[in-house]
Amino acid sequence: MTRSLFVSKTFWLNFLTAAVEVTGALSDVIPPGALTLVLAGLNVAIRIITDGPVHVLTQAGERDDA
Repeated sequence: MTRSLFVSKTFWLNFLTAAVEVTGALSDVIPPGALTLVLAGLNVAIRIITDGPVHVLTQAGERDDA
């Protein structure tokens, strides 16, 4: 069974990282390029603990398990 994209840890990590990068919210705290390295490491860690695929849309009649 697949899960909704919106309950995916990987999706939210990447979304929040992109938001931080676009807004420059941590530009005084994290040196340029470091956020990319941190994101890569966190993506690997999340991939190791994740075991199922995600979907964007649910087909009619299917349950959306979270």
